[in-house]
Amino acid sequence: MELLFFPGPQGKDGYKATWMTEDSEHCWLEDWLPEAFPEARIWTVSYDLAEIDPELISENLITTLILSRSYGWCPMILVGHCVGGLVIKEFCSFVVNKIGKGENSKRLQEFLGSVRGIAFYGTPHSAYTQSETSRLSVGAGEKKGLSQEHYC
Repeated sequence: MELLFFPGPQGKDGYKATWMTEDSEHCWLEDWLPEAFPEARIWTVSYDLAEIDPELISENLITTLILSRSYGWCPMILVGHCVGGLVIKEFCSFVVNKIGKGENSKRLQEFLGSVRGIAFYGTPHSAYTQSETSRLSVGAGEKKGLSQEHYC
């Protein structure tokens, strides 16, 4: 199983800060989740919130997460906190549109076929219209793409 975590807006270190305990002593992705799911691959997706076209982050994720993959697919769960949930929605929609156009459709279908669930928490689903969501666009910043936190 693979668990992919999309953080909320916590600045350039949001990929980790989102998952810290209130006292900032523990990052539960690193400290507790591997114990609970020792066979899982745990990933964080990191990005800076910027005024960049949301398609750019989706293209970067397709390249980093899907097209450059050198091993097989296994069940995958996507978890989004706050704006990270909006990133998941934009990304999955972008992948479906690419499949509809026949672009890398086999690899993209394999990815979608491996997604077994999506969990949103604190995601403002109805708080933003499409144009407002675009202003919150997720862009490729200093830290972007996929970084594996643990190999289990």
